[in-house]
Amino acid sequence: AEADANTVEVEPAPANPLSVLLVDDDPVILTIHGGMLQHLGVSPRQYTSIDAAISAEILGTTDLLLLDCELGDARSIDQLPRIRQAAGSALRIVVLSGHP
Repeated sequence: AEADANTVEVEPAPANPLSVLLVDDDPVILTIHGGMLQHLGVSPRQYTSIDAAISAEILGTTDLLLLDCELGDARSIDQLPRIRQAAGSALRIVVLSGHP
């Protein structure tokens, strides 16, 4: 069947999906981004702070970190050395911002 202009084809989720960690201090953003990832077949672990994610000792088993640019009073960019120390160099990090 031919797809119309409003159809979006999504690849099926891989047998071994990525381990994704989503960190944002806004629960609404966590819900929105988490829902989009679940639609793509990924079930991210979600935290509202870097400290909580580091304390959970899961960064070493995470493939991708989606990180809010501004977490409360802390800038995520300033936390990257701590994250690298806890996770190692294999972790892929994407810093996101909802501000223009």
